[in-house]
Amino acid sequence: MKKRFTALALCVMLILSLCARSEKKTEAKTGSALSEDYSTSIYVCGTWGNFEALDAAAQLFNKEFPNIQVVYEQLGNYGSDLNNRFASGENVDIYTTDWLLSNDERYSYYTDNALELDLDFSSVDERYLQTGLVDGKQFAVPIYAHSYGLMVNEDLLAKYNLSVPADFDEFINCCDTLKNGGIYPVLEADRLFTTQFFLSNVLSDVLRSDKAEEQAEAILNGKDSEGYLAESLSMLENVYNSDYIHPDSASLEDNYNSAIMRFFEGDIAFVPFNTSNFSGTKKREAKSENFSAEPFKYSFVPAFSNDGYGHVVQQLGTVYMSIFDGVEEEKLPYVKAFLQFLIDDEGSAELARVKNMPTSNMNTGCKEFPYLDKLEKDDIYYVGMNRENDTMLRLNQLVRAASLCIEPGKSAENLLEESIDSLSRE
Repeated sequence: MKKRFTALALCVMLILSLCARSEKKTEAKTGSALSEDYSTSIYVCGTWGNFEALDAAAQLFNKEFPNIQVVYEQLGNYGSDLNNRFASGENVDIYTTDWLLSNDERYSYYTDNALELDLDFSSVDERYLQTGLVDGKQFAVPIYAHSYGLMVNEDLLAKYNLSVPADFDEFINCCDTLKNGGIYPVLEADRLFTTQFFLSNVLSDVLRSDKAEEQAEAILNGKDSEGYLAESLSMLENVYNSDYIHPDSASLEDNYNSAIMRFFEGDIAFVPFNTSNFSGTKKREAKSENFSAEPFKYSFVPAFSNDGYGHVVQQLGTVYMSIFDGVEEEKLPYVKAFLQFLIDDEGSAELARVKNMPTSNMNTGCKEFPYLDKLEKDDIYYVGMNRENDTMLRLNQLVRAASLCIEPGKSAENLLEESIDSLSRE
């Protein structure tokens, strides 16, 4: 009897010890000891039609907090609808934000209604984290990473003894070889994606320079002194003048669903894309009769630059999350705990797996984006998108404006002049 009592006592002590450790872990992350019996609904407002990855992550979160329901809602007119939620305080605990808004006074209500975040951000690269910083306040945390690149049909390249191109010369060689074989190699889902793909070289060259601030300021003043813009324009014109673009590009209904479905027909080698759009591929494989009948290996690779894939420029901007500063005091620790879960390893890995997009978490990769795991930390460049680094933010905005103003034959100087003018009129 004594032995049984001792064993029971040890068992109880072990359980209490485990609970205490779990409680300490939760308290260390959120600043509060939380009860797994607490019942509530956490409302997340966003712009996406659905957020299946968030649902999947919430199911994992429910293993620890089974009585908390996470409700995602797409708001129609996001700005005004979100403002109404702020005013009423109803059905809004977490809301998504856009990086561009952090530097635009017209959207200051995103920041004005945000709670200053005091989470454990150790899993997020500090440079990336700073993009959600405004006036020294961490008002938003990045969830997904975003970059421009190419969706590549690797099996089609292999049929012609070609490898996935690692720089512009290899890309042109692939296109020429395929064109000689009677194939239009490039599907242009959206002209903006194509221009952004090549103009990302401007950001890349500036960010890697020892005189980044000086060179950025020169471009912002309309001077392409290092020839970065001229070189990118030359690369772009080469593509358009070489008749690589597939004629079906003009008949695509949209730059997302129809572009992916056309790519799955198997006769397209490259689609200038971004990680956000690429995330829709997995859900469409089974919807494509061609792909189901003859599946092929495909991947996403980042926009290459002068050193190939020696580094990557992350354009960001996909999903940032903020906590509404009007969340009830009793509920707030659980809202924080959920957002903490999303940026920690387990939640972030689930977001990456289901959405098929790389996240802000440095410890969890995504099998579809292996290049991120191969690169050293300092070889991943996060474009400045906050007031703390205003020069790079303005340069990124200028490059985006330039990508909308490109026309055949336009010089770098004229393009800069027009882009600067377009920004001044916004």
